[in-house]
Amino acid sequence: LIAGPSGSGKTFFLTKLIERKREFFKEQPKQIIWYYGTVFPPQPALKGVIYRKGIPKEEDTVDCKDSMI
Repeated sequence: LIAGPSGSGKTFFLTKLIERKREFFKEQPKQIIWYYGTVFPPQPALKGVIYRKGIPKEEDTVDCKDSMI
């Protein structure tokens, strides 16, 4: 979970984390799902990232053990 006030760098941080995931994760996530609220995801969209509006429901995370949500 990444949370903070507007303009605090949440999108910047997450974008850089995803772009450099090979440096940060020993085992690579099989999929990356970016849930967003009122602000649209970063443009241009990151390659290989699935964007979904809203908050994930419990059933959305059941089969996601190798995923970054």
